[in-house]
Amino acid sequence: MFNFIVSIAAHGSLRLLLLCVLFLGFMVLPAQAASLTDRLNAYPDWHSKPELNSNFEEVAYPSWMLGTWICESTLIDMVAPVPNVTTPGFEGNRKYLNKPVRFDVRFGPTKIKAKRKFGIPTIMNFSSSQEKVVVDRVFNGLSIARAYLGDGVVQSVKINPNLPNEQLTTLKDGLQLVSVTTGHQSERPTPNLFLTSEFFQQIFRSSDQPFLNQVETTTKYSYIPASQLTSPNLDANSNAEVDLVKANRNEIPTIVADQYTAIYLSPQDPNYFEAIGTPVALYRYQLKLTPAKSSI
Repeated sequence: MFNFIVSIAAHGSLRLLLLCVLFLGFMVLPAQAASLTDRLNAYPDWHSKPELNSNFEEVAYPSWMLGTWICESTLIDMVAPVPNVTTPGFEGNRKYLNKPVRFDVRFGPTKIKAKRKFGIPTIMNFSSSQEKVVVDRVFNGLSIARAYLGDGVVQSVKINPNLPNEQLTTLKDGLQLVSVTTGHQSERPTPNLFLTSEFFQQIFRSSDQPFLNQVETTTKYSYIPASQLTSPNLDANSNAEVDLVKANRNEIPTIVADQYTAIYLSPQDPNYFEAIGTPVALYRYQLKLTPAKSSI
């Protein structure tokens, strides 16, 4: 988110479903990025990783996403495209189907320039000082993880100060999930429509052998502004007419979204060549964002 990014891992009996709203292959180097609209229209017929821009800049969101929002996220579809191959937590995630989960998400302004060391960007931010709206990765990561796992399971979410495209989520007993953003793309076909996609590598660190995979989250946001009740012929004593007008207008600004998350095996996985770039798990979510009482 939001961009909202879903990652899934497992550790013994502890099943994780961390929606890393980071809005998070190490390098994706396409000749030209494909249209996000075309990719969304092709779902679930995805047989390759997305062609995204590989850079270290934060995604710039529309101004209408600025602030703190109450998000209602509902998993409406899940697919395992590769026969007999999937992620450890796939079947366990069926319990979330058609069950809304609520949490807060936040988007705030930034105007920090990218720092460089030996000619290489060391933080993921903007090359110009113009203020942009960006996702609050720490706030969102902690909010979403607690919504799914509970307050007692999540200890902290931190961003690497020297490399802010790297996020570290620490769970109880010292378990850690490292998410590193490696590419992104965005499109704005109309003023009230915004599409964005991010690709990241995640490493689940535990006392056992680390679990690695790669995750894509592609989201289509639609902004529905609040409308005004301005009918000059409205009879104030006609409750039926008032109800009819209210039913056909939006009381508060709302953002609705379709979000698609794809899980890819890392080259270290023994089943890697069974998939050959095809995602082994696909999840589709419907999101509804309404303004929280407090905002940035």
